Amino acid sequence: MSHSIQVIRGFGTSLFSPLPRSDEPELLDAPEPDPAELAENFRDIRRVN
Repeated sequence: MSHSIQVIRGFGTSLFSPLPRSDEPELLDAPEPDPAELAENFRDIRRVN
């Protein structure tokens, strides 16, 4: 998904702030991801797509 950032003329600020970053491991970084959590994430992805 691509996010476009628009700049408000004359203000030099964007309408959307950058997403927060984290050093925490992500779901697929685990050696054996939790199947229930994966299924929940895939449901969320299908819902927004």
